[in-house]
Amino acid sequence: MIKINDFAYKLQYHPCETLSVYKEKTYSLELVFSLSYPNNAPSLRFTDQIYHLNVGFNSGEVRMAVLEDDWSPFLSLTSLIESLDQVLEAPDVNYALDDGILELYQTNRSKYLNKVLDHVTLDDVVLCNIENKGTHGEDDSELLG
Repeated sequence: MIKINDFAYKLQYHPCETLSVYKEKTYSLELVFSLSYPNNAPSLRFTDQIYHLNVGFNSGEVRMAVLEDDWSPFLSLTSLIESLDQVLEAPDVNYALDDGILELYQTNRSKYLNKVLDHVTLDDVVLCNIENKGTHGEDDSELLG
């Protein structure tokens, strides 16, 4: 973790979920704490562009329950990162950042997955995730939830 200033840190993030199409790439995240932390959640954003229902494509802002409704002053940075892993694996439609991406995710999961893959270079993806079946026999359309 690299300190940007007294309230902001930059860290390298490698998704841990085993089926995530994002897992083979390391991303840069910015974690910003307000003066009211730990009573209020920090903000979290990707500094790399990532196509995901719960990540602002241009801003990198991350929206997920643990940063909003489910925040607790007792949550650790580890639990925050674990929550990010989970939301990358299974996007949460309740915290969508873009109506167009939400509609695509809900109406055409395979096209959504193709757009995700367009933003992750082929070198960064485990090949079984871009074939017709995933590692556990799932359809590609189910790999992201």
